[in-house]
Amino acid sequence: TLMSNDIHGKIPTKIFMELARHLREFNVYDNFLSGIFPEDVKYLTNLETLELDNNFFSGTIPSTLGNLSNLKSLYLSQNHLGGTIPATLFHSLTKLETLLIKDSYLQGTLDDGIGNLKRLKQLVLSRNQLNGTLPPSLGLLTDLEIVALQENDFNGTLPASITATNIRTSASSHPFNNNSKVVGLKKLRILKLYNNSLSGTIPRNIGHLLNLERLDLDFNSFTSTIPSSIGKLTNLEILYLSDNLLDSKLPLELFDLNKLEVLRLNNNNLTGVIPNQIGKLTSIGKRK
Repeated sequence: TLMSNDIHGKIPTKIFMELARHLREFNVYDNFLSGIFPEDVKYLTNLETLELDNNFFSGTIPSTLGNLSNLKSLYLSQNHLGGTIPATLFHSLTKLETLLIKDSYLQGTLDDGIGNLKRLKQLVLSRNQLNGTLPPSLGLLTDLEIVALQENDFNGTLPASITATNIRTSASSHPFNNNSKVVGLKKLRILKLYNNSLSGTIPRNIGHLLNLERLDLDFNSFTSTIPSSIGKLTNLEILYLSDNLLDSKLPLELFDLNKLEVLRLNNNNLTGVIPNQIGKLTSIGKRK
């Protein structure tokens, strides 16, 4: 590891071929390295951790990164990487637990093959230029604890699979349709989707995400009511639903969230009166 230094220039390509057999971690985080993304990293087939974040690498992510079938952690954030995320990452890196590529210039859609990453715990692709709909196969990633896709241009509705329980589908070649039992993201602690172009309703079974601690859906176009099942999220500490198109009265179940420290509902079309039950939110304001 050479992280957090003042190293600059390009990475010599022969490093990867010479270290290919033994290297399990390559970490040059927080330096001044530049040049096109080092495609010769494909030779590091025993690599488990690759950290190139917070540098000045440019170009696109090569599809040959899919050769690193033993990779568990991939950190590429805060570079000048553009283009799409290669589908090979989702079809080949099946041991991946952390995928973190934020603050870059990635474009295109999120490939539905992401459902193959069954061991994924952290999915962080925030502050890019990704678009299209969120793939239903996200619901297959039952080990996910953190999903941070904020500040992109995702559209459409939230896939029902994220909060689904006991859904069986007919067989097909689609990763979401393989007679599989989908249990949703029950381990999810953080869900950040703010500043996108999402629409439709907040799933009425959002309450199935019992471990959720933070829910950020603000600055989208969600409509209709806040589902009453939100009252089941008893571990929720932060709830941001501002700047949407939510209407109707506040569900009284919302005030059962006694761990809630931050609540933002401004700039919606909510109606009715402030209920007396708001006094039950005794943790509001505790977060500095």
